[in-house]
Amino acid sequence: MLAVELRNFFKFDESDLTENRAGKISSKQLDALITEEKKVKRFYARLAVVLVLGYLALAYAILKSAVPAPLTLEHIFSLKSSDLTQLLIGIGVPGLIFGIFVAIFVGVVRVKGQYVLDKVEGEVNFVKVEKTTRTKSASGSSYTRTFQVYELRVGKVKFHDVKEELLNVMREGDVYGIYYLKDTSNILSVEFISKGK
Repeated sequence: MLAVELRNFFKFDESDLTENRAGKISSKQLDALITEEKKVKRFYARLAVVLVLGYLALAYAILKSAVPAPLTLEHIFSLKSSDLTQLLIGIGVPGLIFGIFVAIFVGVVRVKGQYVLDKVEGEVNFVKVEKTTRTKSASGSSYTRTFQVYELRVGKVKFHDVKEELLNVMREGDVYGIYYLKDTSNILSVEFISKGK
């Protein structure tokens, strides 16, 4: 019964667990990880495109407001040097900021995920951790919100922000084997080893 609950909660099956025991990520798990990675990369690629288009619109608006119609190179270079300097700063500073964010987002898109399976075995402990976030309200004022989340701890390994329902599936003090991704601590499968002392 417990094995079924663990499988349902962490969304793995016996073949996934068998592969994980052998030190491998199953093909089904790998497909799911690659699909999730593609979603994240698509999101950042779209965000980069939106930033580039936003910057181009901003630069055009600044040029149009600073240069008399029609907008030509002759009119741009006929500006006084102080106006030209202000124009270059007005376009250059946002361009630098937008460029940094676009470079970060493109970097995220270009990085290929490396999935390294790791295992931890030991007694399970749940710890309630307090977290705070700053949130802006509709009126523009900001406030700090404090909330509590659970961490699953096995030996020296911590799994952050686990769902509270997990406390109904895994019993604190019992010994489990947990197979997870080393870089992200994303749990792939879990097996019950023995009752706690």
